[in-house]
Amino acid sequence: MCKFYFRSNRAEDGMTGVMLISCKTLSKAKKYAKDKFKEYGYKGKAIRCAAITFIMCLCFVLNVNAANISDTLRVDNTKITKVIEYPTTNSKGNKTIKYYFIYKGELVNTSKTVVEKYKLAKQFGANCALVIINGKNSKRIVLN
Repeated sequence: MCKFYFRSNRAEDGMTGVMLISCKTLSKAKKYAKDKFKEYGYKGKAIRCAAITFIMCLCFVLNVNAANISDTLRVDNTKITKVIEYPTTNSKGNKTIKYYFIYKGELVNTSKTVVEKYKLAKQFGANCALVIINGKNSKRIVLN
């Protein structure tokens, strides 16, 4: 069984009809589509548009995937040179602390939990399992 997509227009209200037909041959599918479109009041030929639909779907998928590019890489603990705990205030005026690592000379955002576990691992001479997430606009270090 093959799947065929067809499209036709209705003149009175400018509507476009789209139909998906599973059939063994293209000629049977065209005849069925033509009859159905005629029954629903659509004028003109039933046009096979599988290639156009496929290309549109492919473009949509590629566009979505391009917007969500993020890499996750393992962090080498020896390249973390400093832990920064920066006191600041939020929009409501409450005092908060923001946590950062200096990793390979860059300031990278992290969380309180990650800093605490990193310090504990460092205190006992162990490596902490960390990864860096390179997002579209930001980087952050999280636990692995």
